[in-house]
Amino acid sequence: MNKYLLRIIFLCIALLLSSKAFVALIGYQAVEALREDYGDRISVTYEWISSGFDGALIFENVVITPYSLKRPFRAAEVRIEFGHYASLLGHLADLKSLSLSGVTNIVVDGISAPLEGRDLEQWLADEYVPELAVPLGLYACGPVQRIGPEQWKALGIGSFRSTLNIGISDKALADEVGISMDLNLYELGRIELDLALGAISGVQDPAEWPFHHLRFKYVDNGYLRRIANMCESATSLDRNTYAGSAALEWAERMRQNGMLVNDSVLNAYFTYLSLGGALTLEWSPETPLTLARVFSSFDENLFDTYGMALHLNKVRIDAPELRLLKSHFQPEPLKQVAPVETEDTIDVAVPKTVVLPVEEVDGHLGQTLVVTLISGKVYEGTLKSSDEYRFELVPDVSKGAGKVAYTVEREDVKEILLRQR
Repeated sequence: MNKYLLRIIFLCIALLLSSKAFVALIGYQAVEALREDYGDRISVTYEWISSGFDGALIFENVVITPYSLKRPFRAAEVRIEFGHYASLLGHLADLKSLSLSGVTNIVVDGISAPLEGRDLEQWLADEYVPELAVPLGLYACGPVQRIGPEQWKALGIGSFRSTLNIGISDKALADEVGISMDLNLYELGRIELDLALGAISGVQDPAEWPFHHLRFKYVDNGYLRRIANMCESATSLDRNTYAGSAALEWAERMRQNGMLVNDSVLNAYFTYLSLGGALTLEWSPETPLTLARVFSSFDENLFDTYGMALHLNKVRIDAPELRLLKSHFQPEPLKQVAPVETEDTIDVAVPKTVVLPVEEVDGHLGQTLVVTLISGKVYEGTLKSSDEYRFELVPDVSKGAGKVAYTVEREDVKEILLRQR
């Protein structure tokens, strides 16, 4: 009898160990499927795969490199949690097909990234519309128009580090899922995000996801104080004066780029730069809406139209307004005027283009350039300024482009054409 009992015990242990090896195999296959589907966008490597009896699939020493951001993100550990071991085993087929069915939590510890690379707002501006970089710009800081590696180091930040916790929960409705995210950026602050989403299966563009609820909270953790100290040194302004100048310049740049804010939002921006703290945006539409729908609602106050609320340090901002101007984002096409025939022949200087090497850009300030990026984006405008890393183009106002300046990273350039007359 004891021999049979021992055999059963050994068999159970063997099955248990075999299941853990099988889980590791499925984890490997899931990563391979990720590489196959998204290998043109990201690179993923890791050193070890394991699983725990608590229902967690664990990847150690992970390196993820989004090609668009041009910097690697390293994580000491990525845990995909299923609640318990039986749930992990039951959802292995879903995991192999890159489905998050059964996942209750994703924890990423020990995230780090170098300072050099493309920031998120730069990528969004290049990928979608340049105006997306305007709200997060740096203003009234003397010659510093954007925080780069040198500025990060001046702020006492040697590398980016963070931890990420994503919770996933199924709602009462079969087609609704709740997502909560806590991203601790340490010196750069903390981001909390709560979402209630409708069916998103097969919808790759987040702008087309149906939102039932959204809550976004950013706590600066002293980051704004560091920015103010840097800009005070550059401008010899005290913090309140700097905050006031930055708020006015921010609102003006927003207006130039087709985004109008009222005094309530302007004062909130000034107060946040002056005091720091927590900024919260809440949105609970009566019916599910997509971000694409919201950001194509031109000339309307988005806060009123979609029931958005803005809080600063737990105090609700009274009557905020944000309007996207259709005249900027969808300008009317210019009317074609028939040429007037005359007997006299007039010589007109016809512009021609020549290829300009990127290293010779500096010598053509004030001239018109047509820049094609590796991504396929094309920018045209007058060369405003340049340094060894990037240069700025100001589009022709007559073409409805406003006064925004496009910042182009030299390493992103595929071809430059110089327009000559």
